[in-house]
Amino acid sequence: MIFDPENQTHSSAVAAYACLTATLFGIPIPYEKPRSAEAKAAIAKLASEIEVPDFVPSDAKATEIASQVEKEKAGKEAAEPEEEQSSLVMETGNPDEIDTLKKSFADIIVPLRADKDLKPMSVEEFEKDNDENYHVDFVHAMANVRAQNYKLDEMDWITVKIKAGKIVPALATTTAAIAGLQTIELIKYLKDCKLVEFRNSFLNLAVPSLMQSEPGPAQKFKVGPQEVTLWDRWEYDEASREVTLRDVVEHLEKTYKLEARDVFFGSIPLYMHALNIGKDRKQALGQLLLLALAYPAKTPEERAKVEWVDLTVTFVDPTASGEEEKVLENVPTVRVWFQ
Repeated sequence: MIFDPENQTHSSAVAAYACLTATLFGIPIPYEKPRSAEAKAAIAKLASEIEVPDFVPSDAKATEIASQVEKEKAGKEAAEPEEEQSSLVMETGNPDEIDTLKKSFADIIVPLRADKDLKPMSVEEFEKDNDENYHVDFVHAMANVRAQNYKLDEMDWITVKIKAGKIVPALATTTAAIAGLQTIELIKYLKDCKLVEFRNSFLNLAVPSLMQSEPGPAQKFKVGPQEVTLWDRWEYDEASREVTLRDVVEHLEKTYKLEARDVFFGSIPLYMHALNIGKDRKQALGQLLLLALAYPAKTPEERAKVEWVDLTVTFVDPTASGEEEKVLENVPTVRVWFQ
């Protein structure tokens, strides 16, 4: 649907949204009667004069979609292993997304706090009984814009007001309550709160009941001489593009005082101890890590984009020589970073 400033529904939607936004940010509304037809027409005329850049399709996205279609045509059996490995090897996004979001949050908040002229946003709670707050106006206009778009029957203003009054209690569901509780805990994480300030919540709106408790620390497991949790990850961040499996394994054995056995990349075995008994272990582990993770269809340019890989390494405790050799459990994932 194309915006038409002469369309009364379109002008009502734009005007209601503009007035709501102004109210939230404390911006004066330059109209004596913002809900009048004249004011709505004036706001719609201003909106029509704004030049919106034309949508330009992304050539890269189009190429990606075309490539995906070609993969599907090549056959499911050939595509599945390629897709599985490609998704693991060619991941170039930031693995620590939470840390990135925290930094982005700080980059936004810090300059806002320094701006003394910036007014804080006000909170607008939905109130259907106040006809001058633009709430029902906005819901009415947007509902009818949708109705026009899908060739549905439009509703008059009073009908929308009555229906909105019936919908509001339905919004206060367990889902909404849980979303609010999760947001509170997320804010605590962003503020680097201590563990004692976090809460586990047990909610039952049918009773109603809300109980909260302090979460306990993560369970620790003994892995050789060190203790780990399910959230731990061992990292090797000194890897160059020429790093070998032997470099990684020797670093892990020296750092954690354990003896490595098997090395897996996802479900793909890179080194199997049982198949190399009696052979030169150093030679078997001497292959370049990036070449071990690549397959013929991938080019050096694509491999050069790989920033990190996660490996699963099994270990035994070399100090337990008098006992039957046993593979250790709860060993963290190993992440190898490429410089």
